[in-house]
Amino acid sequence: MKYLFFITVLFVQINIGSAQSIKLPVGSKFEILTNTDNLVEITMMDQHMQMHSDGKVKLVYEIMSVNPNGYMMQITPNHLVSTIMVNGRDQKIDTDSSSDRNNPIYAKIFELMGHSQTIEVKDNIVIKNSQLAEFNQTGIQDDPTKFFLNIAASNLHSGFQWADSAVNEKSKVSNQYTVIQITDSTVTVNVNSDFSNHNIVTQGEVTIEQNLKGFSTGNRIYNKQNGLLKEETTDITISGSTETNEMSSPITMKLTIKSVVEN
Repeated sequence: MKYLFFITVLFVQINIGSAQSIKLPVGSKFEILTNTDNLVEITMMDQHMQMHSDGKVKLVYEIMSVNPNGYMMQITPNHLVSTIMVNGRDQKIDTDSSSDRNNPIYAKIFELMGHSQTIEVKDNIVIKNSQLAEFNQTGIQDDPTKFFLNIAASNLHSGFQWADSAVNEKSKVSNQYTVIQITDSTVTVNVNSDFSNHNIVTQGEVTIEQNLKGFSTGNRIYNKQNGLLKEETTDITISGSTETNEMSSPITMKLTIKSVVEN
């Protein structure tokens, strides 16, 4: 069982998304309900393994402050349910389960459960993010600024496009956005992203070097009045390798992520 959990935490944080402005007032709260379907294939020591996981997670967001240069939010994990199957063996976790709470394999997740973290955005850049990749069921660090859309009235029409990108010492990402539909109450934006990541992860006494790249495509539906995200569906494909002193293991991942915002 520890081995199965080890596989689930191989995948590091990749920041996918854009930085955008906020329209909601201080004190606003909303819940993000996310369903994830994840298929991973990995070859270790000439053995091919396939891992399939599906999960549901609920995160609660509260806007703590808003100013002309940015905003701060609190994010609190509320609930997680996940099933992971590797070559016919499954591993399950439900954070409402007392038996899972006492399982040392899940200690990190339960340390985070119910404890708020602060997210800060300044000048359209996330300068402080949460450490809740475990709750995303993907290992991908979510971008909180995707929850808000602010397009000038002159640009609010089908076909309007814009792009952004970000580079740091570990990762690169570029995003292309297109407004594809506008109704009286919603705005739908198509998002295509390319990304790469290099990172070193330590699991006990084992050090793993990861080189991953991929792309994603999806649609985000926003509330036209206040700019808050209503729902999102994204398909992600990732490929690359993990390397230790003893072996190199190729990896491919295919994920489908569906999120619904409630407020």
